[in-house]
Amino acid sequence: MSAIQNLTYSKGGQTNTTGALQILNTQVFNIGGDRPNVNNTAIIITDGKPTQNDTVEGAINAVHQSGIRTLVVGITSQVDEDTLKLLSSPPKLVRMQVNFNRASE
Repeated sequence: MSAIQNLTYSKGGQTNTTGALQILNTQVFNIGGDRPNVNNTAIIITDGKPTQNDTVEGAINAVHQSGIRTLVVGITSQVDEDTLKLLSSPPKLVRMQVNFNRASE
């Protein structure tokens, strides 16, 4: 938890969700050394709507088809809840964190 609390947040820019999902699927999991007897679970923390929304569904489907379970946290009021649900593995529960002063609760 302390590693997450120490992350820096840079406001503005783009949200390359598709690129992040491709890296997740090819460089974080599903590589040599990945332990086959351990479930792959990723926590996706996103600060907005994907810059290229039309490619996200295919990218997250590839992640889920690879057996990677995803949990999603939206941070800011700019996040689209439908996108968070798309990114999340079943049962499609999402967490929204808008007030950073209360993030540690």
